[in-house]
This record gives sequence, C-alpha cells and structure tokens, in this order.
Amino acid sequence: MGLIQKKKKKPSEKAAEAEVAAAAAPPKLTPFQKALIRDGGWNKESFPEFLEAVYWVRQIIALVCGIVWGVMPLRGMMGIVLFLGANLGGTYVYYGKYAAVDEEDFGQVIITQEGLWTSVGLFMVTWIFTFTLFNAGESFSGVAVEGEGRGVVCKLSAT
Repeated sequence: MGLIQKKKKKPSEKAAEAEVAAAAAPPKLTPFQKALIRDGGWNKESFPEFLEAVYWVRQIIALVCGIVWGVMPLRGMMGIVLFLGANLGGTYVYYGKYAAVDEEDFGQVIITQEGLWTSVGLFMVTWIFTFTLFNAGESFSGVAVEGEGRGVVCKLSAT
C-alpha cells in the first residue's frame, strides 16, 4: 500500500529518449578518422587502434619513399639508411607531435616496432620495382646476354 510503483515506459517513449541521447552524443569516429585529427585524444582504451594508425602511417611512408627513391634513382645502402631515417623520423613526428601521444604511457619500444619490418619489406619491393621500371637501361648497360636456354652466358663489361 505504501509502495510507490514505477510507471512503465511505452516503447515509443524509449525510442524517443534514445534518439535524443544519440543526437546529444558526439559521433563515434572510426580509427582512420581519428588518426587524421591532430591530437586525436588517444588513450589506453584506444591503444590497439592507435597502433593500427601507426602501422598505416609507416606503410604510406614506405610506399612514398620507395617510389621517390626508385625514380631519383637512389642506390645502395644510402637509400636504405635514408629510408630508415625517414620512416622512424616520420613516425615519431606523427605520434609525438601530430597525435600528441605520450610515448611513456604507451611504451616507446612498442610504438617504434609497430609495422617497422613490414614497411621495410614494402619499401624494398616498391623501390626495386620503381627503380627497374624507370632506370633499367642505365643500371644494366654493362651486361650482355648471349645464347638461349641452358647455354646463356652473361658477360659484364666495364662502361
């Protein structure tokens, strides 16, 4: 008798309240959208998404460097060292300056390693392909091929 009974809400009232709550809440950003926002508000809960963003930043750097190095044409160890500098430096600029992430909170080693060797592989494939495509005449001018089948002989000549 002295109990207060709660009035049950109708389904239409629940739907109306959900619409109001959804309109008031900010839209949920995808990891890609969040990665493009300066100081995207990365935290411990979104750490896996942040590592995914770092991974793709590295792959973009590798692709661009591979194409540029192949067209230039850059050769040898100098190209690899410059790529590693661009990749590590570009990633640091992204997570340290652009995304404003404190590497001590997330672990600098984990961030540094994320996607590094995959990007090295992508860079090497892109660099070799682009270099061969644009500079094949220059780089192979000293090789003469004679014969057919198993009797192929390559002669190197000084140019």
